Amino acid sequence: MSLPRAFLTALLLLLLAALADAAGVQLVWDYAQTPNNPAASFSVYRQYDCAGPVMKLNVDPLPLVPTAYTDRAVAAGRTYCWWVIAQDSFGTKSAPSNTVSVTVPQPAPAANLRGTVVP
Repeated sequence: MSLPRAFLTALLLLLLAALADAAGVQLVWDYAQTPNNPAASFSVYRQYDCAGPVMKLNVDPLPLVPTAYTDRAVAAGRTYCWWVIAQDSFGTKSAPSNTVSVTVPQPAPAANLRGTVVP
């Protein structure tokens, strides 16, 4: 027996932050577990340039704790969008969280090279 979809659609999933560096993007979200929102796991989704094909990033469902995921398969200078979906033990999925967009920064240039204009 599956729970009515309305239970999971109403759950509070808020993707709070995305911290980016050349090593990856860390996503952090809030989730309020209540008897009416009985999530069992999370899945993280990504789009390149916030358009085009959607990719589910985690092969196995993510546990309820911690509510974080680091995406290490990103390229510097590119923009991505992510969102999270919760799932209950029956396989019913929630509505998606808000979407977070991040442009992965370029690595800092080497500081040991200098140039001088010669007259």
